[in-house]
Amino acid sequence: MRTISSHFSRKTLEKIKGTVCCNCGINCKENIVYHHIVPLGIGGNDVIDNIIPVCTKCHSIIHFGKSKGLKNQSALVKAGLEKAKANGKKLGRHQTTYEDLTDNIKEYIQKVNKGMSITEASKELNISRPTFYKYQKIYNEHQEETINGL
Repeated sequence: MRTISSHFSRKTLEKIKGTVCCNCGINCKENIVYHHIVPLGIGGNDVIDNIIPVCTKCHSIIHFGKSKGLKNQSALVKAGLEKAKANGKKLGRHQTTYEDLTDNIKEYIQKVNKGMSITEASKELNISRPTFYKYQKIYNEHQEETINGL
């Protein structure tokens, strides 16, 4: 089973996203993959709203295009999103806020602000450096607003 390239644990994703494939609708707890709709490598965000559950068969279809009716990732994602919307799921990109940052992430941002390397912090948090930079920016802006607001 693949590891999830996300700072969310598998249990968290199972709880929030479930184990029903967004494409075929099969409940497949053992063979579910949590797929980034917009890949991280092309600028997608590592947020819950950019992750969908798909079975390993449909995940292969997404990446290798061997489906009967859905020939590419775009069509598969669109169909999955339409199905999720029809099932009452809230769609759209979630904007990460200060309140979304966990205490652990805040602690590492403080360590980086005091001299720890971002590479070391992101490795220990198991998140990408760009994601860490984003969180650090949110944290630091919140701190500035707090100081200036006093």
